[in-house]
Amino acid sequence: MDEPTDFYAFYNRVLRPEIARVEPLREQTVTTAWVIAILTVIGTVVWILVVGRLIGWDSSFVYYSYIIPAGIGLVAWDPVRRKYRDAYQLNLVTAIIQRYNPSFEYDRDDAVGEVALTDCGLFPRYLNGDDRHCRGTDRVSGKIGVTPFEFSDLDASIANGKTREQIFKGVFFVADFNKNFSGETFVTSRHAFFSAGPETPPGEVVTLEDPEFERMFATHSTSQIEARYILSPALMRRILYFAQQSRTPIAIAFSGTSMFIALFNRSTKLEPVLWQTLQKPGLFFGIWANLEFLCGIVNEMDLNTRIWTKGAPAAEQLPA
Repeated sequence: MDEPTDFYAFYNRVLRPEIARVEPLREQTVTTAWVIAILTVIGTVVWILVVGRLIGWDSSFVYYSYIIPAGIGLVAWDPVRRKYRDAYQLNLVTAIIQRYNPSFEYDRDDAVGEVALTDCGLFPRYLNGDDRHCRGTDRVSGKIGVTPFEFSDLDASIANGKTREQIFKGVFFVADFNKNFSGETFVTSRHAFFSAGPETPPGEVVTLEDPEFERMFATHSTSQIEARYILSPALMRRILYFAQQSRTPIAIAFSGTSMFIALFNRSTKLEPVLWQTLQKPGLFFGIWANLEFLCGIVNEMDLNTRIWTKGAPAAEQLPA
């Protein structure tokens, strides 16, 4: 089902009846959100006035105690939010993913593991940082052809004094490359880390023969020979095309047996939409198009063509 007309047929046959059941809940959730917000604001003002009169306005507790009524508001909102999130994701998002590929698995509360973020080698500051925090949602996994993959939204940060420093926020994609790499090779958009500060991957700078690729990407590797073995002219053109399609800074690592792709400032778009009506086919076609883009990584990188095997020669055995 590749054509938009096929998606809209699926929308009319499957999604529209489900949307008719979920939309009233969305409207009710919006109303409840406004009620909770208004009552929380009123409750906070009343709380501060009462506490101030009782213990005196000089006490710092008066001003910090707003956390109590605000916390009550958040506690009241959480089950309302969860109820709508359940309906939206279990009835609508799951249906879209299953229609796209019945073999795919979707876990809205899971994410690509932190071990992938540390193993890829793209984020040494995170690996060496204090009080690391990595969380994510909306993990999609499965096989495209013979290539296992997984991706999810991911947000990683470390402690920086009394604040937190965001290292990565976006979509993190992992796929099998069917090759045991003896070294590590990294390809990063030259502005890939603008949202997290400059960070240079380990290894030596690799200068490649494609001028356009060199303008867009910086390449580092622990093995000059293996980097050139991996980054064939054909793969460099695929990465260039993929970067143009993604319209977002990207970073790619070839390490172990996997290819890791970090898509900065992008989302899987699988979280619930609350503040606009669900009666818009384009909203759900956007989810479909995003799946097409993310799953298309396997085809764009030609990962189903098993040009290497896990018994391929190590870099030191390759011809110079």
